[in-house]
Amino acid sequence: MLRRVGPPAVEKVVPGRLLGFAPEELVGSITVADRRVLVLAEDVEASGWPGALRKGDKVVIRGRVSNIQSIDDDRRRVAGVLIAYELVVRS
Repeated sequence: MLRRVGPPAVEKVVPGRLLGFAPEELVGSITVADRRVLVLAEDVEASGWPGALRKGDKVVIRGRVSNIQSIDDDRRRVAGVLIAYELVVRS
């Protein structure tokens, strides 16, 4: 589930894939507790989510709320079209 505290407050159920980080990826601000979440742009749009995802929005996974720390929407493009958001989230 995606959540924006507001204004306006929004909650939408959007499928995603939860991934961890390999030990060699734990550099810079990435910590052991951080997770990567892949969400299809098409699913975000179809859910009625207002605009683009942004840092500070929330992801709820199995009832646990995590903050979106960063959003990579450049690597998941095909011919310039956004296919998926790659999110780094932290509980």
